[in-house]
Amino acid sequence: VLERLTHLSAIFTIHIYAYAVMSNHYHLVVHVDRGRAWQLTDEEVVERCADVQRPAIDRTLAQGRDEDIHRSQPLAR
Repeated sequence: VLERLTHLSAIFTIHIYAYAVMSNHYHLVVHVDRGRAWQLTDEEVVERCADVQRPAIDRTLAQGRDEDIHRSQPLAR
């Protein structure tokens, strides 16, 4: 869990000040580094989002459910 929190804190430009992990949930005290977030380019944001979603996509492909990925629709703006 700590490894995943560290990874996600770098992706989402947040600082984790405290955390508590229970058997079925967790608590976080975070600070969003808005200055750092605003400095990201659109390409960097897309790349970071893809980095977070990659494990789920890999699992879906490994289970032979690639049609689930192709069926998803992009979000409307």
